[in-house]
Amino acid sequence: MTSLPDRRSYTFGPYLLDVDQRQLLKDGQKVAVRPKIFDTLRALVENSDRLLHKEELMAIVWPDTAVDESNLMHHLSVLRKVLGQNKETQYVVTVPGRGYRFTAPVEATLEGSIAVRPFTNMTPDPEQDFFCDGVAEEIIDALAAVEGLRVVGRTSSFDRRLRDVGASGVGERLGVSSILEGSVRQAGERLRISAQLIRTSDGTQLWSEHYDRELGDVFDIQQDIAEALVGRVRTKLLDSHPGPFVPRYTDNQEVYRLYLEARYCVNQQTISRLQQAIGFLEQAIELEPGFARGHALLSVCYVNLAVYGYLPVAGTVEKAEAAVQRALELNDASVLAYRAQGLLSAAFRWDWAASQRAFLRALDLDPGNSTVHYSYGNHLLAPVGRVEEAEREIRAAVELDPLAPVFSQGLCQILYYTRRYEEAVEQARHTLALEGDYPIVRSLLAACYSALGRTEEAVLERQVHLRNTGRAAEADAIGRAYAKNGEPGVLRWMVDWQLKRSSNGEDRSAALAVLYAWLDDREPALSCLESALKKKFGAVLWTKVHPAFDCLRDEPRFGELVDRMGVNDPRVATPQAVA
Repeated sequence: MTSLPDRRSYTFGPYLLDVDQRQLLKDGQKVAVRPKIFDTLRALVENSDRLLHKEELMAIVWPDTAVDESNLMHHLSVLRKVLGQNKETQYVVTVPGRGYRFTAPVEATLEGSIAVRPFTNMTPDPEQDFFCDGVAEEIIDALAAVEGLRVVGRTSSFDRRLRDVGASGVGERLGVSSILEGSVRQAGERLRISAQLIRTSDGTQLWSEHYDRELGDVFDIQQDIAEALVGRVRTKLLDSHPGPFVPRYTDNQEVYRLYLEARYCVNQQTISRLQQAIGFLEQAIELEPGFARGHALLSVCYVNLAVYGYLPVAGTVEKAEAAVQRALELNDASVLAYRAQGLLSAAFRWDWAASQRAFLRALDLDPGNSTVHYSYGNHLLAPVGRVEEAEREIRAAVELDPLAPVFSQGLCQILYYTRRYEEAVEQARHTLALEGDYPIVRSLLAACYSALGRTEEAVLERQVHLRNTGRAAEADAIGRAYAKNGEPGVLRWMVDWQLKRSSNGEDRSAALAVLYAWLDDREPALSCLESALKKKFGAVLWTKVHPAFDCLRDEPRFGELVDRMGVNDPRVATPQAVA
């Protein structure tokens, strides 16, 4: 028996046929259509590339019922009236003695989800990869700002493991209905960009275009591509939306090249690459002091260097704040700058209200930005104790960028903070499948196993991490400590190791506070915690929710320390509060 194909939506003339909602819209307005009239239209539209014999059409519309041919004739007559068919505008045409054909041009539209794959570098110079990636990333940014359109984040879209995977495989891994692929060829001042939109369900090419223009037209090309995609990816039944916008950051091609090189380096997330990015951005800003995007990305570089402990907080935070201030002076709609401001206010100033305002402003400007969702949940909502809301934000980030290890790790962390240790273990294993040895995930996994009483597995995870980082002797040492004194022996060994690092000038107060708390050594735990809180350093940002400190919660001194952080202020600590 012939049946209707999988759910899909279509446009023809001024109409949108929404199969999911069983609606027909004309210029965005609903058109009243009886159920069997809708089925008749759908069958004709979905077979518009061929003639439908009347017996086949009847079998589709009435699959389990024997009906007279007159019923079909009546439905077709009503359908033509609904569509306003006349001599000038033909939709349904009768082919005498054979059947019916839908003659209006039909385009398949998609559910609102897309992944933009890295554009292929067609030049012989691999050093131009940064430019190709930059072109694709700017399109991602533009699309992500369109309300109702789910755009997969860069990390997942650019995942190298998807390089040789077909459209259907990418669609399944990323949960998208379409992918954009493209290529870039640069020759002198000429730029050729090709792009194609592919439906993941069946590999059908829905749209393609070639752009052969001057290098200076790159912003216009990105804008044209983004607009073409939104026109073909259905969002909210084609409700009105402002559409994508690719800002023209600069008219200076050298400044733009330096910016793309810096962005390429930032995505590597290593200290050397972040410092390289700063160098590129400083050159760009020297050439164009009013380059707002450059100041914004510079602030992100300094924030990352401080947050991840790559550079001393003193001095680095001041540079980040200066860059944020200048970026917002030049452009008060900079998502990058507001995210950096949110991180700075939370992690280093403990100005939770200012942090929330910055994050919410960033999300208002770019609701599809996975990094902002993650930072808002992890660095603002979790520290003040709004863990349920934090989990929602981090899950939103994971949905938008499902192959990004940092977001997956963030979800593992929030599950740990909510004492859902079994779920956290499962999430940690998933994260390690994305990135084989993620140090913080190994530590989280060990902490979860310890909380579950699975101490041997906790020790094994610590040993795996040490061996993966070339510290086999230390892995053997904690093995011996465990054999002799169990888990307390391992924790004591770790305390001694952290104290040795402290004697060399490193600040290990945050790590020591956690270790002493796990050992239930309250006085040294509180002393180290107070020291770390004074410096606003390390894991103490999550003191209020960290399970390690559960043994201290009945200590008045601990309550005083937490109060000093400001995380109990009802303006920010109350669920759903907006300061």
